[in-house]
Formats: sequence, structure tokens, C-alpha cells
Amino acid sequence: LLALQDQLKPGSIEAVSALQARGVTLHILSGDQESTTAHLARTVGIDHYRAGMLPAAKASYINEIQQQGHCVAMVGDGINDTEALAQADLSIAMGHGSAIAIDVAMLTLMTSDLRSIPKALRLSHITTRGIRQNLFWAFFYTLLGIPLAAGLLYPLSGFFLDPLLAVASMSFSSVSVVVNSLGLKRIPLESSHTMTVTHQFQTNIMCGSCRAKVAPTLEKQGAISHWEVDFEHPDRILTIESKGLSADELSTLIASTGFKAEAVKS
Repeated sequence: LLALQDQLKPGSIEAVSALQARGVTLHILSGDQESTTAHLARTVGIDHYRAGMLPAAKASYINEIQQQGHCVAMVGDGINDTEALAQADLSIAMGHGSAIAIDVAMLTLMTSDLRSIPKALRLSHITTRGIRQNLFWAFFYTLLGIPLAAGLLYPLSGFFLDPLLAVASMSFSSVSVVVNSLGLKRIPLESSHTMTVTHQFQTNIMCGSCRAKVAPTLEKQGAISHWEVDFEHPDRILTIESKGLSADELSTLIASTGFKAEAVKS
């Protein structure tokens, strides 16, 4: 027998875990056959997938999700993804994708590393927050400065704003906006969700045989860097080091294997 399959790109599972940690629900839309797509979905930890899809079917699927009130981002790199990219609320093309996909997409990554996607989303969020801050301070500063420049306080206190001081103050408003924008360079694009955190659980994983049943599910999760069970402890303490997965998510993951895990409160 001879079996051929595509290899996952480095960092793909990590990217999936980072997006899921942000609360993003992921779907795989593929033109490949069912078995191939299902295997890929299991490997990267994505529950929703569709196989054997033509370009128009991908666009229709996205439209269905949009009709349910969701905001949809589509990531693609081929000609067969262009219709779906055009349909999505946010379209993202990979840097090494086809020219037509890049032309249709709103956002094009410089590389084909999927780990750039959560970084791009975080950068967009931070940039939008900075724009709102700039607008607030610019309007607040102007609303405060114009009445002073017009002599509002002169009848009350005799204070009158010198024109040269008013010009300098207006320049300070522009400087504050620029300085706030330059602050983007100091903010790391790696969100706190990607930090490795150690969780401990009381579990009913009693022996090596039970451990073997749980192992495939935990080890396929790219967000889990290490895990072990202390069989000598009376509560069978399960320790998991994960990046981007909460205690509740890990508990649910373990429950899917038929075992229970209750978080140990520190």
C-alpha cells in the first residue's frame, strides 16, 4: 500500500489554538475528499469542516453563517477561494497565494505562516483602540481650547489666551496624537492568551491503561506542551501545561475521553 498526504505547515496547530483562545470558531472548507478533510480537522483540533466543496459552495456556506448574525473571516490562497473571499466580511490571503486571491482579499499576509493571523487581528484591535483614543483626546482638547481662545474666561477673570500660546497649544494636540500612535511599536503582538499556564486537576485516571486512552486526545492539541498524572497522589493529580487553553476548556477536553477532571483551586 502507498499513502500520500499533505504535511501541516509548522505552527498551524499553534495558530488554531491561538485563534480559538480568542473565541474564534473555526471551520475548514475543503475541496478534498471526506476522509482527508476529517483527518486534517482532527489533527489541528477543529470541530467544523466540510469536504468536497466547489468554489460556489464555499461562498454559500459563508453566507449561511452570516445570515445567522456572525461576522466571518475567510482565509484562502487559491483561485477556488476567491468567491468565498469576496463573500466574507474579512478576507485574508496568504503571501504565497495566487494573484487573484491576493487581489480580492482585504488583508494579505507577507508569509504563509498561519501564526500571522492572530497577530494581525491583535494589531488591528490595538490600532482601532488607538484611533478612538486619538479622536477622543483631539475633540476633547479642541472643545476645551476653542472657548478659551474665544475669550470665554475674560469677562470673569480677565484671562485672555495669547495667540502665540494658542498656536503652540494646537501643535501640542497634534504631537499628542502622533506620540500615542507611535506607542503601537512598543506593544507586543503576542497576546496574553499565548502564555504557557500550568493547570492542575483531580481526575479519575487511575492507571497507565487509562492514561493511554487519554493520551491521543491531549497530545494532538498543539496548545498543550506537557502533561502528566501523579498516580501516587490520593486524588490522582493531573498537571497540564497549556498555551491558550483555559481550565474549563481542558476539563471539557478530558471529559470527551470519558474521564473527569476537576480543577484544583490554588
